[in-house]
Amino acid sequence: MSYKEGDKKLNSGSKHGKCPSCGRNLLLERAPFCSRRCAQVDLGKWLTGTYKISRNILAEDEE
Repeated sequence: MSYKEGDKKLNSGSKHGKCPSCGRNLLLERAPFCSRRCAQVDLGKWLTGTYKISRNILAEDEE
């Protein structure tokens, strides 16, 4: 993905300015991921069990 001059980017120094999947700077329109591909990669990790909740669910979590 190439960034054109004038695209709205989050500040590169911002804590929330990086894609959690690949680490690239984000375009505001695509946040929290830099592209549809990175969003799909992240979803795939949840669906295959790469990402998971590491503790038992408590009754108070379900409220």
